[in-house]
Amino acid sequence: MNKEPLIELSAIAGKVAIEHTKLHPLAKLSINWTIDQFAEHLKKECLSDVEKICSEAKQFDIDKVVLIHLGVCNGKDCVAIRAYGTQSATFINALGMQIIPENIQNNIFGDINEIEKNFGVVIYEKKN
Repeated sequence: MNKEPLIELSAIAGKVAIEHTKLHPLAKLSINWTIDQFAEHLKKECLSDVEKICSEAKQFDIDKVVLIHLGVCNGKDCVAIRAYGTQSATFINALGMQIIPENIQNNIFGDINEIEKNFGVVIYEKKN
C-alpha cells in the first residue's frame, strides 16, 4: 500500500492547522517548513519502516499509531511513536523500540504530549 498520499495529506492538514493559530507569521512559516521537511523525510527514508509499523499494528490490534518528530540529535532526526491500544507495550517491544515510561522524572513526557498534539502524524489508524 502506498503511504505517500497519506503522508502528504497529513502534512497539509498540519499546515492548515498551523495557519489557523495566533502564532507570529514567521513562527508559522518556520513550523510549516519543518512539517514539509519531515514529510519529505518520511516519504524518502521511512516508508519501509512505516509499512512495518502498520503491519505490526494490525497484528497487535492497535487503535492508532502517531509519529512524533522530537528534533535533530547528533545530526540525525529523532522520532518517537505513540501507540494507542490495549497491547501497545507489547507492540512497542515487538518493534524493538524502547518504551518511555509515563512517570519519568523530567519534563520529556509532557513535551512529547505537546509535540504530538501540535505536530504528530498519524501513520496508522484501525479501520472499524
